Amino acid sequence: MYFLDDGGGVQLPASWKVQYWDGAGWVDVGHPSGYPTADDTFNTVTFDPVTTTRLRLVLVGGTASVGVAQWVVPSVPV
Repeated sequence: MYFLDDGGGVQLPASWKVQYWDGAGWVDVGHPSGYPTADDTFNTVTFDPVTTTRLRLVLVGGTASVGVAQWVVPSVPV
């Protein structure tokens, strides 16, 4: 996750997490390594492998919009 902060209306998130679709609903990924929120760098999180057709980010902001410049999810063949 690559966040950006323009010093005004676009800021870093207060927190974030990754969820996946388990066929019936959204579930938090298992055993995340942590969710850093640094500016202008890739913020990496690792977690237990999942098999899914959908991933989503849950971003919690403050008083401004959250800026995401890039989101990369490498896939690993099973």
